[in-house]
Amino acid sequence: MPPRQACRNCRSQELQAHIFCGRGSLYSFSELDTTPEGFEGPLLIALVDLDEGPRLAAQLTDVDPEDLVIGMKLEMVTRKVRELGTDGCIVYGYKFRPIVG
Repeated sequence: MPPRQACRNCRSQELQAHIFCGRGSLYSFSELDTTPEGFEGPLLIALVDLDEGPRLAAQLTDVDPEDLVIGMKLEMVTRKVRELGTDGCIVYGYKFRPIVG
């Protein structure tokens, strides 16, 4: 992730898309008080181990930092990531939150 043009091991270009289930567990996290322009802080950034194996970086949402526990189960959700410029163009993307229920 993201998709590649060729396999990193054998260089084959005959690849198939794989759809992930969108669930994983918290490997590590950090709270950023100083954020890039266009982002509202503080931000919770995490490394998430997906159930299918890959580890990726993502923003956490819908959780307080003191409630985070390494290994806790997470699910992917679509959320506002940031606003671009003064025209208010809103960018959406994936974030992770604790699984509820």
